[in-house]
Amino acid sequence: MRTNFDPLVELRSDTAEMITSSIGEWAEKEVMPYRHEIDDNFEIAEKAMKKLFVDLGMQKLIVPESVGGAGVGFDELPPILYHSFSEIGKADVGIGFVLSAAIASSTSAIGSEAFDFVADKLSKDFCRISVVPPQFGRDDFKGFELARAVEKGDRIKIRGYGRPLNSGFDADVFVVFCNYDGISLAFLDGKEVERGEMVKTAGLMASRNCDVKINAEVERSRVVTGNAWMRLEAYLNLCLSSLCVGSAMDSCRIVKDWAEKRVIRGKPLKDNTVDAAVLGEVAREAVEANMAAQFLAKIMLEDRSEEEVFTLSAITALKCSRAAFNAADRAMELMASQGYAREGLLEKQWRDAKSIAALLNQQHSLLELSEKFFGSELWQG
Repeated sequence: MRTNFDPLVELRSDTAEMITSSIGEWAEKEVMPYRHEIDDNFEIAEKAMKKLFVDLGMQKLIVPESVGGAGVGFDELPPILYHSFSEIGKADVGIGFVLSAAIASSTSAIGSEAFDFVADKLSKDFCRISVVPPQFGRDDFKGFELARAVEKGDRIKIRGYGRPLNSGFDADVFVVFCNYDGISLAFLDGKEVERGEMVKTAGLMASRNCDVKINAEVERSRVVTGNAWMRLEAYLNLCLSSLCVGSAMDSCRIVKDWAEKRVIRGKPLKDNTVDAAVLGEVAREAVEANMAAQFLAKIMLEDRSEEEVFTLSAITALKCSRAAFNAADRAMELMASQGYAREGLLEKQWRDAKSIAALLNQQHSLLELSEKFFGSELWQG
């Protein structure tokens, strides 16, 4: 069972290789020694995130060099994201999940005045960006409701409430889907958003979330119109797809190491026909996820319409998240009680992959109705 894959020719990049090597060193030092406890000790994840986001400069990938960023362009970004997030996914999907929101959000603002606002935040210090997608409610967008945007002179008033995709509890910037001039993105300072209590989750523990209430007035320059929201979704989907590739690869590694030590009736477990078939299924899921993520990164380098890239990215993210979950699920089935033990690390990949798969299914919002409207003190009174 291979746990690494050769990239497509179009995705080979010296810059991506250098960044990925640095991420591997970061993982070995900041994450791997603590994986048994990182989900129960947020301080460990916080320290690792700061190292990845700031010291390695991952939150500043597309920030101009003139203000301290790496200045990566669109023609370099997809290969770098594919390689980087695949490596991060082997270590901690939750940390990669938080980073994916920062990169996708900042990428969506390129070419607008809002980019200066978010680039300033990203260039100065550790910065978490929370994405507030359409919420269940009015049928503004595919059965979901956008935050309300109303012009007030040269400013725009943004009102809405709901649950962000990530990091609502401790984000420094919020990117809100709103109904200004179609579907737009409003970039808000964290101080402009009211937050409820942190919600409990089973996976993606680096992302501390909560319900939020938005009632803010912002400069018109901080609202990005047009297809910016499609760009955000496409780059978010690329990051998440690549994260899931790394997760599936790690599940392969874990079950491979376990299988090589198991002996049944005098021969290695991997030589047993039925068990070998299960191991093959785990590897197949990782291979298919990798092929899909690479294909998405490749087409993002091509001259495609934003609508086409957005659609393909959504399909790819769903495919890769399911593949990552299936890889962990089949591996856990084979490993039995050891697979379900937190000490074995497979269980963590299982929870994180399942969490991403659920978040990518917009209808998960239906499951939050009772809590959002009846259980949250933020909306009472």
